[in-house]
Amino acid sequence: MSHEARRQTGLSMMTEHDRGSTESRICKGETMTEPTYEELKAKLAELEKQVQGKKRGTLEFRVSEKGGVSVYGLGRFPVTLYYEQWIRLLEQSEQLREFLETNKHALKLKNPES
Repeated sequence: MSHEARRQTGLSMMTEHDRGSTESRICKGETMTEPTYEELKAKLAELEKQVQGKKRGTLEFRVSEKGGVSVYGLGRFPVTLYYEQWIRLLEQSEQLREFLETNKHALKLKNPES
């Protein structure tokens, strides 16, 4: 559509994207309304409660799509191992703890005082 045709139809300031999003707000002949300030404020409070419920430093365990066990909360990404790998690791927990203490001086610590 030319600029002149858009101006004549009153669409000069609307882009194709704008018209598409306007149409997507119409559902079965009814216009969907935007949430009110109070509704947005209530939703924000609900989301903040959910975040507070997941305290920093808590671990969460999930079964992955491929059947592994993922541990969330250790770092930015989950740690995922299969059942047998977790069992092997847990069987070596004392040796791992000893290794960590022996090599603590060479390891990067987030909290050096611990």
